[in-house]
Order: sequence, then structure tokens, then C-alpha cells
Amino acid sequence: MTINEKIDAITSLIAETTNAVLRRLSSKEEFDKLNLEITSKLVLELVLFLLHFCDRQIFCLAGSEDREIIMVGVLENVLKWLEKYDEKVLAKHFGEKTNSNLNVYFEYLSKMALSTDFRGAYNERQQEYAVYKKLFPDKDEPPKDTLVWEFSKKIVLLVKSTPAGMLIMLSLSSDMIEAFIITLKSFFGTESWEKKLENVDFIKARSEIADMFKIAKEDAKMKGGEHYIEPKFYEALLPFMTQPCLRSAINLLEFNPILYTYFEQSKK
Repeated sequence: MTINEKIDAITSLIAETTNAVLRRLSSKEEFDKLNLEITSKLVLELVLFLLHFCDRQIFCLAGSEDREIIMVGVLENVLKWLEKYDEKVLAKHFGEKTNSNLNVYFEYLSKMALSTDFRGAYNERQQEYAVYKKLFPDKDEPPKDTLVWEFSKKIVLLVKSTPAGMLIMLSLSSDMIEAFIITLKSFFGTESWEKKLENVDFIKARSEIADMFKIAKEDAKMKGGEHYIEPKFYEALLPFMTQPCLRSAINLLEFNPILYTYFEQSKK
């Protein structure tokens, strides 16, 4: 992958991870009870966390020179992505007839991204988070002084212990972070898909992916719309769903590496 292709891929990974969290949030009744300003700040904190996490991972994978070039491009792209949320984007991720609360929410988030000193906040989080060397605690260790712990503290302060606000932390589960790491590494060619897919039960992986689409379809229907699948994605998906095997799995993951989480969950 070229530098520009990596920038685009990493931006898409951050966007898709954020969208995955928001899809989980939007399916919860408590979502509608959240204050717009607080919810938007929660999402911005999530994006800042993912940006920092990308930065430290890319330093290990590509070195300091490429990291600087890549992160400047990713930061610019993420800002553009936040600013472009509109009804079309919402329909793509949440159903054709998105509920009014979600429309209002994203409109507010877009404006907040424009009005917030996002670059200043990013630099601030870079300095704060750099102190913490571990993402998660080791087994039987307390979570204090880890990166996720510090991120969690910011969320708790934002929501002032409101249970509904903590949904974002439940949504950012360890399996999602693990999938984020693996996908990010795949952009730098550190390990082949063939190696990553060792011991995967492809029939089970197909079932996991089918369940994901079933849930997405039901969620969209509940919102009065239909779940949309891009034609190119459908073309890449169909061979694996028809004949789940190593080759069709690799072809699918080369098109959309974010799906790797379903394969990881299906290992024997």
C-alpha cells in the first residue's frame, strides 16, 4: 500500500469503528435520553482516543518519519469525515429513514467538530496518553494507569456517572479493540491473511457474518428503512457466503479487513 492508501484505509478504520459504536448506541433505548452536547463530546473523545492509539501503533509498525506523514493526513481526513455527516451518510449506516433524534445528533456533532479546537484537543490527548504504556492491564492487575483506564475516566467525568453515557464504554469492547489492532497491522503487511486465518472455522465465521447482517437488517427495519449493502462489497462477500474457505475469506478481507473480527471470534 502507498502512504496515501494507508491514510485512506486508517481513516476508514477509525470511521467504521466509531460507526460500529454508534450503531450499538442507537439500538439502545437510553440513547435518546442522552444530552446532545454530552453525546457529541463522548464521540469526539472516542475519535481522539483512536487517533492516539493509531499514532502509537504506526510508530511501531512504520517508524517515526512515515508516522508523522500518515498521522497528518489521517487527522485532516478525520476532520473532513466528521464535518460531512448528513442524512445520506446516516442512511448508509443506520437505515434509509433515520430517526429524527439521530439526525439531530449528527448535525450537532458535525457543528461541534467545526467549532471545537480539534487539533488542539488532539495534541493535548497525545501528551496525556503518551504517559501510559499499557493498553489494558495484565491478568490480575488493577486497570489503573492504563490507556483504556484514562480514557474511561474522561468518559465518567463527561457524563457525571450517568449510566446511559457509559454505554459507549460497553460498546468499545476488548474484541473491537483487538480487531482494530489486527486490521491496522494488516495495512502495513506485518503478517499474511493466510497466517492470521489459521485455525478459523470458516463455517462458523460465515454464520457470525450472517448474524451481523441479520441484526443490521432488523435494526434498519425498526427505524423504517432498509439495510444498504454497496454493490462492490456484495460482490466480495457473495463468494465467501456461498463457499466459505481460505481463498474466499482472504479475498473478502482484502476488500474489507474490518470484518476480521468475525474470523477471530470463530477460531477453533
